[in-house]
Amino acid sequence: MRTGASRYAIDMGWGLILGQLGIDPQDVLRSARLPLDLFRREAASLDSAEYFRLWQAMERVSGDPLLPLRLARAMTAETFSPALFACLCSESLDAALARLALYKPLIGPMHLSVEKDASETVVEIRGLPGDIDPPPSLIAGELVFFTHLARLGLRERIVPTRVESPVPLPQPHAFADWLGCAPRHGEAARVAFRGRDAERPFLTANPAMWAAFEPGLRQRLSDATAQTSMAGRLRGWFNETIASGRVSINEAARDLGVSGRTLQRRLSAEDTSFQKELSAVRERLARHYLTQTRLSTGEIAFLLGYAEPNSFYRALHGWTGATPDRIRSGGGVVS
Repeated sequence: MRTGASRYAIDMGWGLILGQLGIDPQDVLRSARLPLDLFRREAASLDSAEYFRLWQAMERVSGDPLLPLRLARAMTAETFSPALFACLCSESLDAALARLALYKPLIGPMHLSVEKDASETVVEIRGLPGDIDPPPSLIAGELVFFTHLARLGLRERIVPTRVESPVPLPQPHAFADWLGCAPRHGEAARVAFRGRDAERPFLTANPAMWAAFEPGLRQRLSDATAQTSMAGRLRGWFNETIASGRVSINEAARDLGVSGRTLQRRLSAEDTSFQKELSAVRERLARHYLTQTRLSTGEIAFLLGYAEPNSFYRALHGWTGATPDRIRSGGGVVS
């Protein structure tokens, strides 16, 4: 049985990138029949049909068959896209593609396969929903993204050894010029890179930043790919919204698509509660931030949704019996 998320995160940066390209984000959302505040939401997500409608709307509104290439040019190392950030922090293209394959189910209705032999690394799109035809621009965009990722990480115009697409790419000569090789028809969308290119160190590698960023992604992946309980869904919601400070049971119930009473009843049936799950998420994140980052205690309190640091200090002492400084120095209970 295929496991994966049923909803996929939409970066807040999408609206900014579209605006930079002269494409009105509101026109795109209106054409896709999606909420007009989607790109402003802190935890925006779409299901498969909505995700494909968004890409189809971008095709229509832009009227540009080369939109995937324009999107790639607008996406730089300074663009904060969680997927791009996670990849560029990697040690190499091989590591970046492996990381992308792991977390891809969070950001799109597809899975990636990465295969490596002595001469090549090949990344292939798999697991697209069988009942919905993906927009051609989405397939083209993925093929372009893999290549763009290699170029951003190595600061060099890396050329794939081959690019294959199951659907015809518009203006193939333009794509061939950008990719450096002519796309050809294949049973699946895939890009192959020379093994030596895929193994070269990324100039953007940043293990320390990745160490701070990874736990949240792992928790989201765990919550999304499991046969998720209501408590698991709630933990995923906390991970996405906790820094906003807006973590009331009514807001959680609304975003999870249930009534407040139903949420409380289902949590009780799972032998937990809203406050218990909120406290557990805050404790886990607090331990991580204190031991793995240099954030100040005030910054950590803010990220955990506390209005003031003193509230965080009291909660931390209740969880661990220790102060922030003691935990940072290794004297607290941090297991």
